[in-house]
Amino acid sequence: MQDDLEDIPVLQRESAATTFESPKPHGKLTWLALVAGVALIAGLGWLVIPRSATGKSSAVVVKQVTDSKQPLLGHRRYAEAPRSDLTMVSKYRNTGRGVWLRKQAATQYERMRLAARAEGVGLIGISGFRDESYQEKLFTRQLGKQGTASTATRVNAPPGYSEHHTGYAIDIGDASNSGSDAQLIFERTPAFRWLVRHAGRYGYEMSFPKQTSQSVSYEPWHWRFVGNREALETFY
Repeated sequence: MQDDLEDIPVLQRESAATTFESPKPHGKLTWLALVAGVALIAGLGWLVIPRSATGKSSAVVVKQVTDSKQPLLGHRRYAEAPRSDLTMVSKYRNTGRGVWLRKQAATQYERMRLAARAEGVGLIGISGFRDESYQEKLFTRQLGKQGTASTATRVNAPPGYSEHHTGYAIDIGDASNSGSDAQLIFERTPAFRWLVRHAGRYGYEMSFPKQTSQSVSYEPWHWRFVGNREALETFY
C-alpha cells in the first residue's frame, strides 16, 4: 500500500545557504539568565527536534502559541480554510488524492487550466489544501531527511505555517512531464512558461520566486490565488 504522503513528491530545492550553530556557553549561567531563558521559551513555544542526522530518532513534536502572528523560521502563520468553502479541482495523477481549493480560487484555477489547454498547454494540480496534521507529517518527514529545523523549513513549512492551509495555494505540474512535479526543472516546462505569462490574469502569482523576502527556497511550481480581498489580506 502506498504511503499517504507519496502524493507530495520528494522535493528538490536549493540547499540552505546558511546553517546555524549555537555558541558554546562561557562560564556559569547566572540566575537571571536562567529566568530570562525560561520566560522566552514559555512565550514562544518549543520545538523538539530529532537527531535524525545521527539516525537515532525521526520523531518530532511541534508546539506553538496558537495566536502568534510572528514568523517561524521564515514562514508566516496561516489559519485553515473552512471546510465548507473547499471544492476539489482535480486528483493528483500519481495517487488519485484530491486537490482542494477554496471556491473562488478553484473557479479561477479552472478558467486558467482551460485557457492553457486551448493553447496546447496542460496544467495539473499536485497539492492544494492541507490541514495542520497532514502538514506535520510532511514536516516530520523532511526534518528526518534534513536533520535540522532551519534546513527542513526551507523545503516544508512547519504545521500551522503553510500557505496550503489557506485553501488559496496550489502546486501545479505539467501534464506532459510527470518527472517535473515539484522539481526545479518544472521551470523549463511549457506549463511554467505559460503561467509566468498568464497566471496573473486569473488572480494567481508565484509564492516563492527566486527573489523573496521569506527564507524559503525557490519554488516554481507553488502558486497562490490573490484575486480577492480576503486572499490579499491573507498573504499581505
